[in-house]
Amino acid sequence: FCAMSPGPGQSVGASIRPPETPKPGRDRLSACTRLPDDPPPFLSRQRLIEAGGVSSGVLFAAIGGRWLPVRVHRGLVMRRLGGLLAAGNCIGTSSEVSFESRMSIQILPRGDLSAVFFRTNSRDDEHMPFLLFICDTFCERRVVNGSAGPWERMSLRSTRFVDAPCVFHIVSHFSRQYVCYDHTSGFFVRRNPADKAHQVVFGVVA
Repeated sequence: FCAMSPGPGQSVGASIRPPETPKPGRDRLSACTRLPDDPPPFLSRQRLIEAGGVSSGVLFAAIGGRWLPVRVHRGLVMRRLGGLLAAGNCIGTSSEVSFESRMSIQILPRGDLSAVFFRTNSRDDEHMPFLLFICDTFCERRVVNGSAGPWERMSLRSTRFVDAPCVFHIVSHFSRQYVCYDHTSGFFVRRNPADKAHQVVFGVVA
């Protein structure tokens, strides 16, 4: 059983859609038939590798013909079995870069793009939450202690845009599903879309 609800002491902001659990077959997935113009200065994948396996920056996604910063929405929590099994803050987009947009990208072991871990910035650098999927929704893990496992492991895949080598897809290493954007919920989800245009294109800005 999965449910999305406001976090403790939080209310759903006017810029966030009302809570609704995304369900396969009922999504309205964002499609990217061409990359938006004027891309930010993205880091190359080689630069990410050369950074010693750990880079800090802002993740951008090509959504609706624009490059939008990805951010954690701590006002909305996805829970599985009421949070007994897992709970996480939903990952969506923003119109501008904020503290909630900063992320750490770890490639461990160094150079292995099939072993990538995303962690969101927090006020405490020793407890940077990992990203993972809860009920197929991309989330920031609410349990900050502990190491990463197969559920937090992601892969970076090349896109069909060969003239843009700095962009990539994110794939759940555990389920082999691509990160997509669901307009119904306003958050990122994992799916295996028949149309490759529904696989979200990402880039990282330092």
